[in-house]
Amino acid sequence: MSKAIIFDWHGVLDEIDYRDSTDTLADILYSSLSNKKVNIVDFRNDIFKKYHPAGCDYYANIIKPKQYWSRLLKETSKKASDESRNCMLTIRKIKNIWSNIPRLKKKYKLAILADCPKDKAIII
Repeated sequence: MSKAIIFDWHGVLDEIDYRDSTDTLADILYSSLSNKKVNIVDFRNDIFKKYHPAGCDYYANIIKPKQYWSRLLKETSKKASDESRNCMLTIRKIKNIWSNIPRLKKKYKLAILADCPKDKAIII
């Protein structure tokens, strides 16, 4: 009987996820605020909540990456949008998992299951 291991991409093989992207966006926007009445953690949570519905559509490829990033650019700034996109499109491998893949490959069929937006899937 053949055995298989199916890895999820975000959070299992790659450290970067949607929250990292919105945190990057929030950090840049927060740094440009002149009156910081809210703390950074609450600000990050507010930004995440604001963009999460669109982010889900982006991840599920319901909207095209260009539409999602254009919205961020329109509603924020070029720097914030660019840095958020750069974060999302970065791959930061979880080393202890990746180091075991050659060994696992000898005994199991390996596969990746990922809910990646198209622009990230191209990089993977």
